[in-house]
Amino acid sequence: MKKISLVITMVLCVLLTGCSSDEKDSKRSSNNTSTNSPANNNSSSNNNNQSQSGAAGFDMDTLANELELANKISGNPENLDLSGIGAKEARLYGNILLVFFDIDNNSGWYDVYNAGKASINGQEILMGGAVGLYMIFFMDNNIDQDAVRIFQRAGGYIA
Repeated sequence: MKKISLVITMVLCVLLTGCSSDEKDSKRSSNNTSTNSPANNNSSSNNNNQSQSGAAGFDMDTLANELELANKISGNPENLDLSGIGAKEARLYGNILLVFFDIDNNSGWYDVYNAGKASINGQEILMGGAVGLYMIFFMDNNIDQDAVRIFQRAGGYIA
């Protein structure tokens, strides 16, 4: 009788431990998806759409659409090559510049984020905010806080 009780106890321990471990892994995974830092956005996938939209489910088009709906930007953007600062995509809408940084080059993102500005064609421009691998800049260095809030809210960041 003691042997049966021991076996049942051991089986229950193994089953409960397995469930507990899965729950912790699940919670850990969901916690990693809610960050605003690119350091936790590392992905082994080379799928461009996945790396651009990230876990939050937004991309450059989503950010631009929200700013356009709020009348902060309009018209067709000018695409800029900012690969020199680690950017994968950059769109200029008049005074507002939206930049997506390359996930494989996080150092560019960190350099710009820590400086709070970037040098574009010899002109230093101020960063207004960042969400994940995306940043918003203002070419005239007058940061529109309303545009920054819209940008961050569209990216899932609630301040």
